[in-house]
Amino acid sequence: MNEGTSDTFLLDTNVFIEAYRRYYAMDLCPGFWECLEHYCQETRLLSIDRVQDEIIEGDTLDEWVKQAPKSCLHPRRNRILYRPLER
Repeated sequence: MNEGTSDTFLLDTNVFIEAYRRYYAMDLCPGFWECLEHYCQETRLLSIDRVQDEIIEGDTLDEWVKQAPKSCLHPRRNRILYRPLER
């Protein structure tokens, strides 16, 4: 992501699972997960609470999602998720 941009991205469960299992294991690439947390806190990355329901309970990814910034996982009916795209 470029500095100075105000783009917001909505991530689904697959983004977290694929990153965790294939490319960015937490012990291999902790910076990726720190970056996700940073952009979640800035509300530039969003997801829905259903992500937590879809991740296998008891593994490291489950723990990360439970501790993710509250600004990242929004209730499904949160209006911030449905704002129109500005172009």
